[in-house]
Amino acid sequence: MSLTTQRNGYVMRDRRGEKNAGGFGTYATPRNSGQQNWYRPRPFTGSDRVIDQYDWTEILDFSRQLFAQLGNIGSAIVQKNNYAVGAAWLPQYTGENRKWGDQAEEWLVQNWFPTCDVQGLDFQTNLFLTGLALDVDGDDLMLLTKSDSGFPMLQFIPAHRIKSGGSEVKGGPFDGAKICNGIIFNRDGRAIGYRIAGVNGDEPTDVSAFNADMAIEPEWRHQGRGIPRIARALMDSFDVQDIDQFLKRGVKLDASIGLIHYNESGEAQTPANFLGMRTGDASTTNPTDIMVESRYGGEVLYMRANSGEKLEGLHSERPHPNTEAFIARLERRILLSLGWAYELCDPSKIGGASVRLIQDMARNSVKSRQRAIRRRCRRAINYALAVAMKTGRLPRNEADWWKFDYEVPALLTVDAGYDEQADRENLKIGSSTLAEVCQKKGKWWEDQRKQKRREAFDLIDQASEVKTYAASKGMTLSDENAISMIQERSANPQPITPDTNDQTVNP
Repeated sequence: MSLTTQRNGYVMRDRRGEKNAGGFGTYATPRNSGQQNWYRPRPFTGSDRVIDQYDWTEILDFSRQLFAQLGNIGSAIVQKNNYAVGAAWLPQYTGENRKWGDQAEEWLVQNWFPTCDVQGLDFQTNLFLTGLALDVDGDDLMLLTKSDSGFPMLQFIPAHRIKSGGSEVKGGPFDGAKICNGIIFNRDGRAIGYRIAGVNGDEPTDVSAFNADMAIEPEWRHQGRGIPRIARALMDSFDVQDIDQFLKRGVKLDASIGLIHYNESGEAQTPANFLGMRTGDASTTNPTDIMVESRYGGEVLYMRANSGEKLEGLHSERPHPNTEAFIARLERRILLSLGWAYELCDPSKIGGASVRLIQDMARNSVKSRQRAIRRRCRRAINYALAVAMKTGRLPRNEADWWKFDYEVPALLTVDAGYDEQADRENLKIGSSTLAEVCQKKGKWWEDQRKQKRREAFDLIDQASEVKTYAASKGMTLSDENAISMIQERSANPQPITPDTNDQTVNP
């Protein structure tokens, strides 16, 4: 093996020039896996100066493979983003022009959300895919564009299409600017543009950051590209894959052995010799003979015995409890790197006081993801509103057209009854607000108030009809009785009593 040193001094290359080691240590693949005894790359997740285009592409490929191949990783990422995005994120106008706000909300939800994506996906699905991309790809790019009729549209570019060659832009509006891994920077290190690789050999396109939004959750200063959250657990994930693969081979081998036969020769015998009798069918065999029938479905393992013969079943200890515990240890580290708790994928392990700690950790992880989603949601909706007002699809609002908030999914909880009781008590003493309580349920407090008012009006109308019908039958009901017959709020319903305002008393 010939060694080749890069600028960081940690990369070894084989005689073909391919990377097979790096970082601050080594990782040898198992010799019996059919692979050569090379070393797997150990990418260091730091700034752009450390991660070049090759390293970042390799991390991206590994992350996508692990998301698709390892069930726990894929399930945890999907579960986390379902809590963060779900089917929520409906816009809620918070400005003063309430009439305009109602029109804007209806236009966004009914007209723009279903048709905003050039590929045909709805807006909420794209927010969910953005959340997945932050965990698996590290980032993705949203372009602000329009249809031929001037309708505001969005185009989403996956991470693998944002790339570049060289370190400086040649020609075009960004001529002379620094470019690193597809991100074009100005002298202050601010991203001013993005280079998108062409499809089917087309030339790459440089787009301005003014018309694009890069979703990223930075963890390093001067970080232009996002780093997949799986990246810090790549090596543990590879280990889990290897162990699981070899363990399944052993379990399959054990399951294929039906019996263990110990005999003098250690070899298989014919059924007749084994039972000490002859084979035949009903027409040629004496009635006292025992019929021999061969059955298939389980292999017999033959072992040589010095004396005596015996048959016994295979007693397998695979997977051993220690092995299972070690796999769980690795998977716990992997899921923690994703900002998710192992116990949320295996609730059987949850118990005691640790439940609320796990719940709080998961809530914080969801809130962190929602900050990135909120930034993208605000950029997209503000763009849609601005274009809609410019093209006459919405009336103009010069005062506070950008004042919008968003519904978020219901808060993750492991004890809904306890949380409900705590919310009621906090609302009574004033330490909480209706907006906070509704937000936990994924609802908007103004919509809740409007719905309660509509239900109250309907309840009064229905109770009035009940009283009128009762009077036609010779009965007189009080308002409370009529309402309680439709909706009872107490476990002990009121007795039917006559209306005190009416002089007619039923016998």
